Amino acid sequence: MRVRECLVSFLGETTADELVPEGTQRPKQADSQDWTELLANALAPAESAAKLRSYLQKLAVETWESVNWLTHAKNAVRMDAEIGLKAVEHLLGVFTAARLRLGWASVRCEECWRPCVSADSTRPGRCWW
Repeated sequence: MRVRECLVSFLGETTADELVPEGTQRPKQADSQDWTELLANALAPAESAAKLRSYLQKLAVETWESVNWLTHAKNAVRMDAEIGLKAVEHLLGVFTAARLRLGWASVRCEECWRPCVSADSTRPGRCWW
């Protein structure tokens, strides 16, 4: 139950109207699959991040399904709980890393995508490579 509650808390902390594209309906609050898909799209928006985006989406679906099974399984053993805990830890770690990656991507050159090294305020977003 507790690993499922971690995922529910993660969902509660990460759902935001800003993730919903214009002209589409806001998912229900408890719709974990739609929300994590929207979050993955926001964390890995570029075409070059298609593999990461796909991984985030698949990871979320598989982790939710596994943890939901664990929550209701009558034949689960302690090691199943350990596996569920590790799966949730991994999901949280990967989504956190994707968020950090997105923050770092925002300080890259608009032209060459290399990290910005210029402090020249007259050319913001330009790295002078």
